[in-house]
Amino acid sequence: MPTGTLLMLLSAGLLLLAGLLKLLLFFSVVQEGLRQRQVSVDDGLLALRGSFSRYTRIYLGMLSEEERRQPGNRWVAGLQWLLPVLTMVFVASVIFRFRW
Repeated sequence: MPTGTLLMLLSAGLLLLAGLLKLLLFFSVVQEGLRQRQVSVDDGLLALRGSFSRYTRIYLGMLSEEERRQPGNRWVAGLQWLLPVLTMVFVASVIFRFRW
């Protein structure tokens, strides 16, 4: 298997895994945390508007230092920056795959 194809498949798998994990953490950690703080979360328009990142930023901004150290919140914060990085790696691997 060519190197470009292997790199593309690996980066696509990592991107998919990170996206699913972020989605799971959003519904189990972020959404519940916002509701506990009486922040209204519009469930119906989340997927249409792409508001996951906005609600996640609001949630992370509301956390105390102690809450930020909890494992679920640390994963949420890590995926907030990791997902765009993995997206760029995937795009670069697709370009590498089809360019050479």
